[in-house]
Amino acid sequence: MSNERIRISDSMIADVIKLCEFVIKDTFGSDDENIRAKNVLRKFVQHCDNSSERSARVSEILKEDVSRISLEDMMT
Repeated sequence: MSNERIRISDSMIADVIKLCEFVIKDTFGSDDENIRAKNVLRKFVQHCDNSSERSARVSEILKEDVSRISLEDMMT
């Protein structure tokens, strides 16, 4: 496996975090998908923790998405 790094936007990181949370919440703890999602989420969190600025930007995107989703739910 190559050890090359790729650049990922903050919004893409936020999307992966949300996707992993969804998989973890909706699958059993012993499912392969659940375990894989937990590992991916752990790696992304560690990656974001290395940069407090990036961590803050990703957190802000996640907060905006939660607010937007709440607003959409109220409108339907």
